[in-house]
Amino acid sequence: MAASYVVVAMGVRVTPNPRRYPVEPLAAAMGLTVHGALARLSVSGSTQADYRSRGVTYRVADRLAVRAGFHPAEVWPESTEHEIDAISLTCDECETRFIPKARARPDVRFCSKRCNKRFHYRKRYAEAIGERERARSRQFYAENTEYERAQARRRYHANKGAA
Repeated sequence: MAASYVVVAMGVRVTPNPRRYPVEPLAAAMGLTVHGALARLSVSGSTQADYRSRGVTYRVADRLAVRAGFHPAEVWPESTEHEIDAISLTCDECETRFIPKARARPDVRFCSKRCNKRFHYRKRYAEAIGERERARSRQFYAENTEYERAQARRRYHANKGAA
C-alpha cells in the first residue's frame, strides 16, 4: 500500500517507505531469540507481539538496530535500496530517476541544470517559434502578393501602351 502523502525532510520530498521489516534478522544478528532480543532492547510485551506479527517500519528498524549496535543495512540489506527508491524522483524533462541534493528545494523537478534549462527553453520559445513561422508566412505572402500586383500593373501598362 503506497502512501499518498509527501513528507518534506531536510528540504527534500520524501514518500514514506510503507515496507515493514521482520525482527528475526535482528535477533539472529544479536545471537538471541526474538523475545530475548526485543526484551534486551527494552521493547514491551504488546509492542513485541506487534513487531513479531507485522514487522517494523524503517524508522523503528533503524532505532532498534542502532540500539543493538548495528547499522540497519547490516541487519536488513534491502532497506538501503528501499530508502533510495523512496527518496528518488523522476525528472520532468528526461524521465530518468535521480536523488535530489540534501538541501534542494521541495519542488525539485529536474535531475540537472541542463534539463531545467532545456525544459524552460522549450516552454518559453514554443509560442515564439509558432509566431515566427506565422510571421515568415505573412512576409512570404506579402512579398508574393506585391510581386503579383506589380506583374499585373506591368501587364496593364504594357497592354495600355500597345493599344
